[in-house]
Amino acid sequence: MPIEPSPRRDDYRTRKEYRFAHKKVKRNNMKQPVVIATAVVAVIAYAITKSAAVCIITAIATTIVWVAWVRPWWNRQIEQDAKKAAERASAPRYKVACPKCSAALTAPAGNGIKCPECGFDMKVTPKVEPTMAVDSTAGEIERLAGLHAQGALSDAEFAAAKGKALG
Repeated sequence: MPIEPSPRRDDYRTRKEYRFAHKKVKRNNMKQPVVIATAVVAVIAYAITKSAAVCIITAIATTIVWVAWVRPWWNRQIEQDAKKAAERASAPRYKVACPKCSAALTAPAGNGIKCPECGFDMKVTPKVEPTMAVDSTAGEIERLAGLHAQGALSDAEFAAAKGKALG
């Protein structure tokens, strides 16, 4: 199995995506060094003792360490990465336009989003609709009108509350 090259930063839109891909490659490349390390330890043990039995016992011990300690950790890391990928896939995406070239794109909220056309780094923030403050006169009258429309206030109660809000 050939060792996979590390990803380049330019291949990813955000630093977070790059770090995730880099971790994944490091974990996948971890398989081969462990096999090589087991073989090297066994060869060194054989060279020192000139005994095939010690060589086999060393290889078994190294394999046990791998199975008991390294593999469970590795599996936990893969599960955590899968959860993060699922969260990232389900994150809301927002329609934005590049301020430099006006290209339209959809992107998750965050920093470091690159425009695919001009490469401009931009920040995507979700738009929040402004709401009227309840303590303002217009907001209070709007709230009362909603209650009146729902039938919670009679005409007389609405007129009295409106007069009170207007002062």
